[in-house]
Amino acid sequence: MIPLPPDHLSVTQLAKRWHIHPNTLLRWRKEDQGPEAIRIGQRILYPLDGVIAYETKHRITPNV
Repeated sequence: MIPLPPDHLSVTQLAKRWHIHPNTLLRWRKEDQGPEAIRIGQRILYPLDGVIAYETKHRITPNV
C-alpha cells in the first residue's frame, strides 16, 4: 500500500483523533458534513489543515 502523505489523515486516524466511530465520518461525508475529504484511488483522506480548520471553527468556548 502507498504510504499516507504526512499532511493527511486516514479515516481511521481521524476517527481515533476525535474518539468517534469511522462510520460516523462515512455518514458525515454522505450528508456533506464534517471536514473536507478527498478520494485518492479507493482511499479517503482528510487534509490536516482542513481538519484543524474544522476543529477551530467548531471549538466551544466556556462561558466565564
